[in-house]
Amino acid sequence: MERLALESALRNAIENDELELFYQPQFSLAKNRAQGVEALTRWNHPELGQVMPDRFIPLAEDSGLIIDIGTWAIKTVCRQMKSWQSDGIELGVVAVNVSGLRFQCGDIVKTVQSALADTGLAPECLELEITESIILNHT
Repeated sequence: MERLALESALRNAIENDELELFYQPQFSLAKNRAQGVEALTRWNHPELGQVMPDRFIPLAEDSGLIIDIGTWAIKTVCRQMKSWQSDGIELGVVAVNVSGLRFQCGDIVKTVQSALADTGLAPECLELEITESIILNHT
């Protein structure tokens, strides 16, 4: 029952503005400076508080919700990165974790092209990181 309730709440998380991105710096030791950031999705549930990714990401993958969450993350990341650039903040690249399901559904290229076109962000500013699940499942 708990899993069903959590899945139901997760279905509404995007519309209810409960998902949030945190940006973790990626630092180059060779260059001794930040070379980009990685976007990390967090869920702020109104009653449970912050739900850890290890609890909701597997649920999102099992239910297929990871596709909608991934689309939201890519669009949000592109908007934020473009906003930072407009403010004169150059961070190099922003990395987004992409679930294997995104590749299986076949619309990842269209999703990325749309997000880049809508924001005007240059493609070289966005990096997609493939989650381990696709490698383990499709060796």
